[in-house]
Amino acid sequence: SIKPARSLGPHDHAWWVYDDHAEFVAPFQLFASERADLGLVGEVDCSSIDLFRRTLADVMAGPRRGDQGEVTIDARHLTFVDHRGLAALEEEAGRHFATIVLRTPLSTSHRLVELLDLGAVRVEAPA
Repeated sequence: SIKPARSLGPHDHAWWVYDDHAEFVAPFQLFASERADLGLVGEVDCSSIDLFRRTLADVMAGPRRGDQGEVTIDARHLTFVDHRGLAALEEEAGRHFATIVLRTPLSTSHRLVELLDLGAVRVEAPA
């Protein structure tokens, strides 16, 4: 389930993501952001990929999210994302006939998108 956590700023709202079946707090936060359609901070790795997929699907199914053609994620404070996380973005973008733009300073993300030939995910440097 998604539960309120704390404000990240005057216009950002964050949620901690909890797995209802365990005492696990996800190492990532996905939130509404004024800078982009969504914000993503923390780490997305093998320990949290199933929860990330479910959370992303829930958020993308919400109002306006999958119908824009392009969904921008402000990931300036994302510290790690592996190939599974990028593939999850690709799968979700495909479900909604959208492109997901991941704005992150992580150069490895850009390189992985190229190597994996992910056509529905574009990595850009943050503004």
